[in-house]
Amino acid sequence: MYSIVVMRVGQPQIRTFVDAIHHLRRLDVSVPPDLERRVSALLRRPTLDDFSATTGRELAQMWLTLLNARGDDVLAWIVALLLFETCFAPTDPRSREIDAALQEQTTLGGRAMRAIGTHFEIKRRLAGRLYDFGRRGKISAANRSILQTAVDLFDDLLATDYNAGRPNVRVKYVGMRGVAHLLLARGDEDSTPRYMLACADLEESRHLGDTSAEHDQYLLEAYLKRLDATGDVSILDRANEIVRDARARHATARGLLTQEGELLLRRALLLPKGPETAEEQLRVFESALHSFEAALAAPPHQSFADDYIRTKCGMSRFRIYVARAKLGNPDPVLLDEAITDLDRSGEDGLGDGGLSLPWALTIRAQVHVAESRFDAAVGDLERAAVMANDLPETPAVKALRSVVRTRVAISRLDKAAAEGDVDRIIAAVDETLDSVTPDLNVVGSVAHAGRALLKLGRDDTQLILRIVEFADAARHQTSAGAIPVAYACANAAGLLNIIAKERSGDEYLVRAHTLFSEALTIAHQAPTEWWIFAGDVALKLAKKKLAADNDGEAMHYFEDAARWLSAAIDSATREEDENSPFRYREAYSKLGEAYGRLHSITFDDEYAEDAISAMTESIRLGNNTPQIYGLLADVHYRRGRSRSGVGDLREALRLKSLAREVPTDTPVVSGSWRENLSLSAGIALRIFRITSVAEDLAAAVLLACNAAREDPTWPWPIFQLADMATAARGTTLRHALQEGANDEFAQLVLDGAADELDRRACRLAIRNPSNLEQKILGGRQKVYVLRDSHRLLSESFVFKPTTQESAERELASVAEFREFLAQRGAPRTFRLPTPITTIPSDRAGTVTYVMRRSEGVQLGTYVLRSMRLTNTAPADVVDGAVAFLAHYHAWKLLRSARRAGQGVDRVLASIGRLWRSTFDPDTARITVSQLRGLLPSGLPLLAKKDAHPENWLVTSRREIVMLDLEATAQLPLLFEVAQFLEDYPFFDCSVGGWSARLRVVDHYLSALSRLAPGFALPALSVCRAAYEKYALVRAAIGIGETRSSAPQASSVSSVLRAVTARRDHYRALAQYLAVDGTDASTRVVAASLCEAVTKRAHTTSPAVQTTAPAVPGDDWLW
Repeated sequence: MYSIVVMRVGQPQIRTFVDAIHHLRRLDVSVPPDLERRVSALLRRPTLDDFSATTGRELAQMWLTLLNARGDDVLAWIVALLLFETCFAPTDPRSREIDAALQEQTTLGGRAMRAIGTHFEIKRRLAGRLYDFGRRGKISAANRSILQTAVDLFDDLLATDYNAGRPNVRVKYVGMRGVAHLLLARGDEDSTPRYMLACADLEESRHLGDTSAEHDQYLLEAYLKRLDATGDVSILDRANEIVRDARARHATARGLLTQEGELLLRRALLLPKGPETAEEQLRVFESALHSFEAALAAPPHQSFADDYIRTKCGMSRFRIYVARAKLGNPDPVLLDEAITDLDRSGEDGLGDGGLSLPWALTIRAQVHVAESRFDAAVGDLERAAVMANDLPETPAVKALRSVVRTRVAISRLDKAAAEGDVDRIIAAVDETLDSVTPDLNVVGSVAHAGRALLKLGRDDTQLILRIVEFADAARHQTSAGAIPVAYACANAAGLLNIIAKERSGDEYLVRAHTLFSEALTIAHQAPTEWWIFAGDVALKLAKKKLAADNDGEAMHYFEDAARWLSAAIDSATREEDENSPFRYREAYSKLGEAYGRLHSITFDDEYAEDAISAMTESIRLGNNTPQIYGLLADVHYRRGRSRSGVGDLREALRLKSLAREVPTDTPVVSGSWRENLSLSAGIALRIFRITSVAEDLAAAVLLACNAAREDPTWPWPIFQLADMATAARGTTLRHALQEGANDEFAQLVLDGAADELDRRACRLAIRNPSNLEQKILGGRQKVYVLRDSHRLLSESFVFKPTTQESAERELASVAEFREFLAQRGAPRTFRLPTPITTIPSDRAGTVTYVMRRSEGVQLGTYVLRSMRLTNTAPADVVDGAVAFLAHYHAWKLLRSARRAGQGVDRVLASIGRLWRSTFDPDTARITVSQLRGLLPSGLPLLAKKDAHPENWLVTSRREIVMLDLEATAQLPLLFEVAQFLEDYPFFDCSVGGWSARLRVVDHYLSALSRLAPGFALPALSVCRAAYEKYALVRAAIGIGETRSSAPQASSVSSVLRAVTARRDHYRALAQYLAVDGTDASTRVVAASLCEAVTKRAHTTSPAVQTTAPAVPGDDWLW
């Protein structure tokens, strides 16, 4: 008869009236004070004692009493049914006694009552009462909770109730559940999924026989909402079928007539646009109006108020007016009638004209302007503007606002021309931008209007970008002076900075940075505000680049931020600070952050001193926040780490502790201090490595344990504890760590279980992917690395998904290469990743290969920073990396047979793509052909390493880290040496610079010859000539990659100077080889490259962009 009954997930165990009240309150239901009296009256009991103490026979009698109760006290019924649902559950120990007592009674069908059937009857009645209660009044949090509970009960009944298979029962279950889904969908942010559930249930209940007008109205509402969200015409077709069928049964049902009009409106709007459908569209709009007027004449319905239907009549009349106007027959009287209908709004609040009313007012304003009724036009437009601003942000609303602004401008300008009123002409920004040629004299006014719009919360990015384009185009006027151009750039940059805050758009920030750079470069005395805003933009971009592991660009952006914020502080006056004390505090804080980040990239102690000075000043000015103490601690830590300075490290530890103690207005959530505690542990461990004092190591262990507890999903503290377990061997840590004797992690440290802690940390990292970020390190395969957004970790853990076979091969490769390095006496500064473990994954034969590698700065960034301090590339780093490359090539030569390589073909293909995107196709084709013919033949092939400077790291101890051992192809001898040396301007393009290059080339060849004795090197002259050719290939790649015009080297921006320097390096390299190349063919091809670059420069000019005003579509109806 019935399915086996199981408890619903989350089913409350309600045994007392108090339990029921608590349950209702959890559902946000307001409990009236007399509810206990009402439930007692319903059950005819003087008090509601603990039902768990009531006998089964008494419960059976109480149920029979409830069945005979009269009245419609829904809430009292819900409480009683909640109590009975728990007591009558088969799991209740009184179940048999209840069953025996009930069998003395019979059902209406003459069968003996049973406990199991009664339990289902209780659930049916409870679901129905919850459904009834949830539908009453306006949808609130309580209604939604009750309706969702009803849905859950209906789900349970449909799954477990044997009677659910009977049509007369199932029709009720799915019908009520469908309406509940519909009512819940009305309040959902993403309502489509629940409207689809409502359609499915209501379609089924209709199929089972419920064809009442109310049922079909609910079903049609669900379909209409889905149609509005998706535009799926098939939904419209099905809804039309239901309307036709329902109208045949219920000809005068107001709701069905209204929904018929709604469908006709949508059908008209979904017709293809064009003159061939204009008359058909007009007829459908007229049919919609007919349906709405018939609905008004039908008997009233509480869900379809007169004002609501009149609003729909107004929408139809307005659409009819527009359709007739397109056909050349406008009817102003019909437009007035439409606005009258749309303007109706009763107390029920249903008279909402949506977009139709402001559009109708806008169009009527045109009629007023044509008849010189300017005041009437402005009145209509001002009303339309207010309405449009109150509507939710959609493309259709944005289009309306744009049109209204334009029309307001036109009306006011016409009125000003007629009456001489010019006070509010500035409001016509759209008209100005459309009609005025970009002019520096106008930039200030339109930019000021743009800033006012943004300040007032007008989120119109397209309009602001049009103002930016206007200002950008104006600065290219040939007769413009420096100061107006600087102001145009600064105005445009300021607007871009503001919209970048709203839109989080990197492209706006990059462009703002470029414009600020130009403004600050050409202005003799730039205002303080320019420096502040420019520094803020540079700092934001720098942090984004750093997070993306682009150290080179990040360094230059941080340098800009530091320079510009310093200039802002220098140009301001202390008198200004008295009026705005936070301004200096914020500037010093940001300046300190910029210097601190620079120190993290360059290891330059001068930056650390500057960061400490700026942050200390910010604190002196009242910046007492955890963030400033944390940032200051980071600087001391990095400097102490690089210097092995205990004083800096202890100060960092003190500041980290202080950051945790500073009161803050922001609520502290779980995991807030994980980085603070973990870094504090790392600081304490580093102190121990210097002092060898067991108490320092104990402090590190306790801090790491606290970090692990702060966020149990974060693996980094456990990796730290593994290091501590290794460091603890042979110490007196057990005595010093008595405080943590009961901590599991501390015990593992004391036991020296480093391998076990590493394995736990690896598994934890893999189980929580949010701790990882995907990167490409060295090779082409994507791997995952533990996040370290603040660059505070001295090591990183790399997680590489791969096959078991590949992991074993890579483990063997690392071991073999490490052994090779040891056998050949390689310098100790050569570092490789250290394998930790492999962890099986869910897929058979696959694992995650985990390795540890040192953190550091990309080699290219490190070398360029050193060159700026000393004017020469650091020989130990450059020579070391080239020697490391020679070791790699020698190892690969001895390890495996050489294959035919296609690496050069791929390089030439990439040059072709780059040049086709910059030069004309013929130039690109000729260049690739010339380079192909230039390349030497017969040189030995070596394993490809991808040796460009970004694929190496330099640690704070000047160790060189090779990121990847994969060899994906073969390249000729010296090809990768040229790639490494010419990717950045490590050497100038002079005779002396070329001699410096050849010294490094000779160093590489000598190392390769020594490391691979059996490898036959070509003659030195052949090798040097080959290097020239490969250097020219690198120049061709660089010219293609830096194709955009760069600013002059005199720019105040480090970023733009670096772009210029790299662009100029590639051009200078080609020019040097065109004159001083030792091979005639090299000189010819180099000269051809130079000619192509010169020709392009003469044919490239900046373009003035314009943005067309938005054209409103037909989707504004709903």
